[in-house]
Amino acid sequence: MSDATTDDARPRGGPIAPARPASGGPVAPGTHPWRDWAPARRTLTGFFDHVTTHRAGDVLLSTPHAGLTGKDLRGSVLAVAAYLRSLGVAPGDRVSVVCENRIEQTYLLFATSWVGAILASVNPALRGESLTHQLRLAAPAVVVTDAAGAARVAACVDEF
Repeated sequence: MSDATTDDARPRGGPIAPARPASGGPVAPGTHPWRDWAPARRTLTGFFDHVTTHRAGDVLLSTPHAGLTGKDLRGSVLAVAAYLRSLGVAPGDRVSVVCENRIEQTYLLFATSWVGAILASVNPALRGESLTHQLRLAAPAVVVTDAAGAARVAACVDEF
């Protein structure tokens, strides 16, 4: 099946455009490969699904320690999405994250989108009433934190 044909296995519909021009160079202005996708497919999840499927062997995300291929990224994100679902996260729910920048936040961003939830990042420097206030505003179904933020979140969990 050509990349230019419709991919019947994906319910979002729309044409499958090549992730990059055949020349391997940059996409020309006004010819973005996803501009002809059906509007319902022009989402973070649609983009993620397409790129991680069609560029599974390419390094899509680099950290100081490793490069993640589309296949690796997809596997990690789908594992986090399955975990979120097991916690009862449903479409429309909010998931708050309280932690310093780290690669797992990228997984969480795509995973919340994959399950139809909303990621609400909270400044990890917040403490006490400020943190409680932010979590009250977000009204998350789940709060994800790192070890450094766990005690701060636990201290205000009964407040929101």
